[in-house]
Amino acid sequence: MEYWLVDWDIPRERRFMFYYYLRKLKRRYNIIMSSASVLVTRERSIAEKVYRLATKYGKANLYRAEKIA
Repeated sequence: MEYWLVDWDIPRERRFMFYYYLRKLKRRYNIIMSSASVLVTRERSIAEKVYRLATKYGKANLYRAEKIA
């Protein structure tokens, strides 16, 4: 089973707008966060949307992961 992970580091002065738009994405796509700065999803398109948003406001990484056991 394949998963997509996005993590980010947003500078303090840009966090308000980032989290404002992230909340909109969360509502639209019914996203559940694994923590305040990490998203885990099975849908690549959602991961890419969050990654693009995060890179507009700070640093981000997008990973593909596979459940082994």
